[in-house]
Amino acid sequence: MQRIAILAGGGRLPLALAESIVRSGGCAHIVAVRGEAGPSVEAYPHTWVTWGAVNAILSTLRRESDGTMMIAGSVSRPDLMRLKPDFGLVRHLPKVLAMLRGGDDAVLTRLIRFFEAQGLTVKGVADVAPELLAGAGVFGAASTASATADSDTAHGFTVLDALADLDVGQAIVVENGRILAIEGVEGTDRMLARIAAMPQRAALGGVLVKGPKRGQDLRVDVPAVGAQTIVALAEARISTLVVAAGKTLFLDRDEMLRRAGEAGVTVRALAAGDRTAASDTVAHTGRAAPVASGIMLGRLSPGYADARDVRTALTVTERLQLYRSGHAAVVVRDHVLAIAATESAADMARRMAALRQWGRGRFTRRVGASAIRIEGDRAGQRDLVAIIEALAAGGIAGLAVQTPDGGTVIAADAIAAADRAGLFLLQLPVLTAVAAAIEAA
Repeated sequence: MQRIAILAGGGRLPLALAESIVRSGGCAHIVAVRGEAGPSVEAYPHTWVTWGAVNAILSTLRRESDGTMMIAGSVSRPDLMRLKPDFGLVRHLPKVLAMLRGGDDAVLTRLIRFFEAQGLTVKGVADVAPELLAGAGVFGAASTASATADSDTAHGFTVLDALADLDVGQAIVVENGRILAIEGVEGTDRMLARIAAMPQRAALGGVLVKGPKRGQDLRVDVPAVGAQTIVALAEARISTLVVAAGKTLFLDRDEMLRRAGEAGVTVRALAAGDRTAASDTVAHTGRAAPVASGIMLGRLSPGYADARDVRTALTVTERLQLYRSGHAAVVVRDHVLAIAATESAADMARRMAALRQWGRGRFTRRVGASAIRIEGDRAGQRDLVAIIEALAAGGIAGLAVQTPDGGTVIAADAIAAADRAGLFLLQLPVLTAVAAAIEAA
């Protein structure tokens, strides 16, 4: 009999995995993280742990399994200042600190390596519960898709692939060729809530595209959709959900498809060869765009790590410029927190300020950077003060402003606002290296 321990965060997935393991004749023990997992995990054999209790986590995983474990469920990046460490955390602290750098893919890859180094085998959904993955097909309200939906789907997968090496989110919404939103650290449901709040969303239309990033380790981070996704789509007036077949979870499949039928939402699961159109594909080098020489404004300069985040943020905005989107982005220690597609940079900065980050406490120093593209005239600069204030509220260290002409004068009130808030302010010309390469190809 297979004995598997599930390190569980929030959501339905840990329970779905436990159900599948038991149904197949195995034994599941849920190692539930306090503050993440819900009380429903107590329907199965379980042990409650905290993130700081590394020894307790490891000993429970070994004791309650045959050496096999899974990692499942949503988690919030914990505040390291509030952890109550045991000796295990202290002993492994250098590895833990290194583990937390970068985006979700980098963190989860290091997490797998950590547990494997402790003698545990980490398995994924495809290994243990493949019936939870979406098979290719069309479900929900319609059996066919329109030409517009097909085009929007191909465009969505292409843009996600263009950002894959930058570890951006797993979902994007496209309507009539226009990118409405790109998922950041906030998750799919919050992204859809932003769209629901947009004016003039009366008509049902658009496509939510969701799938794993190129090279993503699906043992710990499989894209998932479920009944709540359909509710959020209906509220956002989005008519089509398209996922990557075989690489996306259908949670509570029957309930999800029932709600899709009632809401008029078409659900499609596409195999790899059906996801993109060759004419929509753009080649990328996989390297961050070079940062052109810029002008430091105000009293402060970025540190080395902040300068790296400026470079990553500029790469995001540069690549998305090719798709007439992504005029602003926020990056913290190589982790892309937020991207502005149709929303204003100020709105993006304000919602980013509310997002929880690793180790963000009252006395934590500012880290990370934002990059925005603006027009050079006063109208294009009018939101700069609001953007700076919102970034300061979110603990961001500084801002890089891209203008069509590097000689454009940034307004004095924006420079003064950055100085008051303790942010660096860097001015750069709009980068054109990627666009020039595409035109030459």
